[in-house]
Amino acid sequence: MQSLLFPAFDFVAKSRVAQIILGLGVFYFVVKARDAMRDRHTRARVERRIEKQSRKVQTRIERELDEKSAQVADARASAPRGITAADGVSDEYAGLIFSD
Repeated sequence: MQSLLFPAFDFVAKSRVAQIILGLGVFYFVVKARDAMRDRHTRARVERRIEKQSRKVQTRIERELDEKSAQVADARASAPRGITAADGVSDEYAGLIFSD
């Protein structure tokens, strides 16, 4: 293994241009790795914040729906029962309600 890599290491050790290019390549790799790690952390933080906000909105919607359901139940309970027989309806309204 050493015999395969020795010419490459020897070339870099003797050439200043190769050292600069290799140094820039390592620097680029480190910067890209740091950016990838920062992006993962940022993405996780944003997902946690979105999840927290969605739980708040979901709780608020459920509370509003419960209030609306209670209002509907109260309105249904307090609504007049209506006319159960056609005998109590005047002829004027009977024609409107029971017409064919």
